[in-house]
Amino acid sequence: MIGERVTLLFNDDRPERVEIFCKGQSCGLLRPVDLVVNTLVKRTKNGGEEMLAETSTCRPGRLPFDPSADGGGS
Repeated sequence: MIGERVTLLFNDDRPERVEIFCKGQSCGLLRPVDLVVNTLVKRTKNGGEEMLAETSTCRPGRLPFDPSADGGGS
């Protein structure tokens, strides 16, 4: 939606739910930006995107749980 004019609608009772409209049609609810993934996307002047690096399934501050990876102790 880069370069598009959009309308954002929300209810005062639930400001965390923001719906986005483009060209008169709903495009769904907004969701928080993943700051890690956002740093890996390069945006071009013509509105294109390219990934700068492979994404990982591991998130900052969260390690995948694999019982076999801890040295076998339980």
